[in-house]
Amino acid sequence: MASPITERSVLELLNQARVEKGLAPLEANNKLFQVASDKADDMLKNNYFAHTSPKGITPWVWFDKEGYNYKFAGENLAINFSSAEDQQKAWMESETHRKNILDTNYQEVGLAVKKGFINGKLATVTVQEFGTQTAYAGNGAGKSVIAKNSLPEVQMNLLQNFNGKLLDAGEKLSGSIMGAQNKTKFMEYLGDGSATVILVIILLNSLILLWIILDSFFGAKKKELDISNPSFNLYTISREEYLEFLKRLSISSEDSKTIYLEQMKLRR
Repeated sequence: MASPITERSVLELLNQARVEKGLAPLEANNKLFQVASDKADDMLKNNYFAHTSPKGITPWVWFDKEGYNYKFAGENLAINFSSAEDQQKAWMESETHRKNILDTNYQEVGLAVKKGFINGKLATVTVQEFGTQTAYAGNGAGKSVIAKNSLPEVQMNLLQNFNGKLLDAGEKLSGSIMGAQNKTKFMEYLGDGSATVILVIILLNSLILLWIILDSFFGAKKKELDISNPSFNLYTISREEYLEFLKRLSISSEDSKTIYLEQMKLRR
């Protein structure tokens, strides 16, 4: 039988998948449940379904907000599935989502299942937050067997009408995201390659900015003629530098141009 999507059913299917692969089940962590709840609330409030919000808020902001000091962290998202089994099946058929679910680096998990409106449409969002604390000690403070189901009361006729027309599979899952060890960096596994494109753009902009700064610095240095230098040679400087040199000798602009033209004749 198909199970409704609740935090309990999502956790049970998650750990069932791990046990079937010979892995230890993940412990429910109160802070991670709050992290998941914060992320779900933010998506519903700001009309988006993605790991990074339109304001540029990454998943790791919510980890820090709730004081979860992680060594490893990751996030899975899903939206608008009709049953917990269908949702779990879709996650397991996605290489990156399955990697989070079966990752041996994770010790704990937090979940949130919430209903609300995204862009004016009723939506059910599921958030999985995976983690291992920097000083992990199993069964310690901050753990709970299962968190209370956070689903609000919704009229059943609305749910039936809504679930009758589901989104395509490609629109139901986000790209999976994994945190790197010790918060030094993170990797995004996105099917459309947008993370790579963004990284390339950032690198190109950085190189262009560096070139502008260096060009401005050395360009300014070049214009400062050192007349006292014994190696200073009028024949090796540019026209602009030559006119600047004559100007510094208090020679008028017209006379400067005349002198410059005469020097050009001599060079020939």
